[in-house]
Amino acid sequence: MRKKHGMFAGLLWLALQNGWAAQACLRYRNPAPILCTDSLPIQRTALFASETPVRSACERVAGDRRRIYSLLAWNYRMLLQVDGVYGRGDLIFVKLLLINRSDKDYLVDSVRFVIRSNRQETGEEAVTPVYVYGDTKTIRAQNRDLCVFVLPKFVLSGKRHLDIDLFEKHGGRHLRLKMRKHPLLHARFV
Repeated sequence: MRKKHGMFAGLLWLALQNGWAAQACLRYRNPAPILCTDSLPIQRTALFASETPVRSACERVAGDRRRIYSLLAWNYRMLLQVDGVYGRGDLIFVKLLLINRSDKDYLVDSVRFVIRSNRQETGEEAVTPVYVYGDTKTIRAQNRDLCVFVLPKFVLSGKRHLDIDLFEKHGGRHLRLKMRKHPLLHARFV
């Protein structure tokens, strides 16, 4: 009996570490609803035929716990943080947390994903999101918003990195986050 109990406890610990139990709970239990408005239009491409599988994958990503702790940028009591990077097929899901600790609303002008190099002679390459899950128009004062950006698959080679730029409309609180290739290489499967 003790041997079976020890094996069961080991399997349970392994399942909790890998998030299997959390995914199973999401399958059978309806999580708390998340305010979801799409600010960017969906671009119908060959990457996905319909919106439903991508939307359900974004809901799973939004419900997952924080996976990355070191990627954040702040400016004037505004915080941009990458909570996780996920992959599925030809898509990359980037989970962003936007925290406004100031007393003024933050009106988002645009969120840009740009592949840049450390060397100046090479140019920039913009990556256009194919789908956006969450509210990316306004971050209310003393509030936080979670959004998931779905990007087409890309490769960072050499000294290149992905810059995530968040621009404020009619303001100067611009945020830039530099993401190297390590989080992309260790992206979790959705």
